[in-house]
Amino acid sequence: MAHEDYDNDEFYFYAKELSECCGARSMIVRSREGGFVTKNCIACGTPSYIKADDFPDIRCNVCQKLYVIQKHDGTNYYFVCTTCDAAAKVADVVPEWSEKFRRHGIAAFGDDLPNS
Repeated sequence: MAHEDYDNDEFYFYAKELSECCGARSMIVRSREGGFVTKNCIACGTPSYIKADDFPDIRCNVCQKLYVIQKHDGTNYYFVCTTCDAAAKVADVVPEWSEKFRRHGIAAFGDDLPNS
């Protein structure tokens, strides 16, 4: 089901809205192994949680219809084409956070955090 054009390529995608911290563009990056992605401010690197509505409009390379952003496996975001069934896990096609930003931690849903 994965779209072969995305298998070994890396792309830069930016969230639709500007970052809350600096009013700058936010790059979508892989924040954890397994598929957790965030949007990181390109001015200061601060990560923020990302929602499906934050993703830019992207067209399928096969049929040129707009992808739908879904948690196709129930956990991780995918670009899914409802017309031709092409799909790509977002985390597999965006850069690792550490390739573009200094360390800024963000808790993934379900992380055990120490009590303050």
